[in-house]
Amino acid sequence: MDSEARMKASYYFDESGDPQILGRRGINLLEKGMVSKVFMVGYLETKSPKEFTRALNSLRAELANDEKHCTNISFQNYLKTA
Repeated sequence: MDSEARMKASYYFDESGDPQILGRRGINLLEKGMVSKVFMVGYLETKSPKEFTRALNSLRAELANDEKHCTNISFQNYLKTA
């Protein structure tokens, strides 16, 4: 086996939205507008996790200093936990 075939890879998964469609007694929460109509799954594979982490941290810092993103409530909540 050559060295490239043995190289370790790192995987990152993230989701956004609510996968729950049915509530108690089979109520369709989607039809009633009680859950998000969007559910997304992101996947990233990298063989350079340290380089990826540095780039991601740099992007986060850049966004934290951008007026448009600083007013975004989701991003504000992220900054509180970061």
